[in-house]
Amino acid sequence: MLLNGDNTPLYRGLIESGYGLDWIDSVSGIDRGTRTTSFHVGVQGVRANDLENFPHIINDILSEVVRDGFPVEEVEATLHQHELEIRHESARFGLNLILNLSNAVNHGVDLNEFLKIGANVDRFRQEWTKDPTMLQSFVQQFFLDNKHKLTTVMRPDPNWKSIEAKKDEEHLDCLTKNVTPLEREKLALKGKTYVFQSSDYYYLSASGTMVLRFKMAI
Repeated sequence: MLLNGDNTPLYRGLIESGYGLDWIDSVSGIDRGTRTTSFHVGVQGVRANDLENFPHIINDILSEVVRDGFPVEEVEATLHQHELEIRHESARFGLNLILNLSNAVNHGVDLNEFLKIGANVDRFRQEWTKDPTMLQSFVQQFFLDNKHKLTTVMRPDPNWKSIEAKKDEEHLDCLTKNVTPLEREKLALKGKTYVFQSSDYYYLSASGTMVLRFKMAI
């Protein structure tokens, strides 16, 4: 409810506002795969002059969440979505279940209790009904009051393309320095043959359909 969706607080404050272009998918969200759970907010396309404001913007957004809370309908929608995802028997149902269990094992959770999805959702609703500010308290405790924070900035190298091109050229020279002219001709012929053979099938990206062309000897 913090960053997954166009109407979440972090999305509105960081992406919709124009501060950044989009999330860095691989490093955004909660990571339960390790013993110590971590929460990441990765934003790409941030202007250099705005980088220093990042921790302050995050802090302001989370402070607003603590002050205003989450809309009831969004909490219920999240719970309902969670129930559907768990109960949906897809082709990867078994694998996904095992992966989720591995996260529970990392944190010493009773697996029998963990698998009682309906009971856990009901218990959450009961506790949330008793204390409507429960979620705000979690945000305050685990985010705002938590001093274990790390900000990492990655900047693109303007010379990256030329550096990689030089590496490729050096690697090619290393591979071909002992190749004779005759061997070069053979390699070139193999390359042309491969290109010709690979053209026997291709994808139409517009429709997502694969077209096969077969050669027939008569």
